[in-house]
Amino acid sequence: ALVTPIYFHQVSAQAKMFIDRFYCFFNPAKPKMSNTAKRGKKAALVCTFWGGPADVYAEYAEGTAKAFSVLGADETKALALGGLPNRGDVKGRPEYLKAVSDLAVWLSE
Repeated sequence: ALVTPIYFHQVSAQAKMFIDRFYCFFNPAKPKMSNTAKRGKKAALVCTFWGGPADVYAEYAEGTAKAFSVLGADETKALALGGLPNRGDVKGRPEYLKAVSDLAVWLSE
């Protein structure tokens, strides 16, 4: 699972750099060297944002999570959690804590 804030309608620069570093694992010309040969994985992305259009951020998070399918993830899920401007604000959002907990259970199954 990858957790990142959304800045200017995209994952943070640090998260993007982390995702881009996986490119070396994707090489369909060398099946034994490619992570795509190792199927059956799950990938999850959790994005937080302060304000803005929640549906747009949710769609962006889902699309970004689906990009992990080229690395061998057969199943992907994404959460876009809005209204979290400060560290610790999620503690006041029990529905978000439940969604993250459910996602963790899904990843561990």
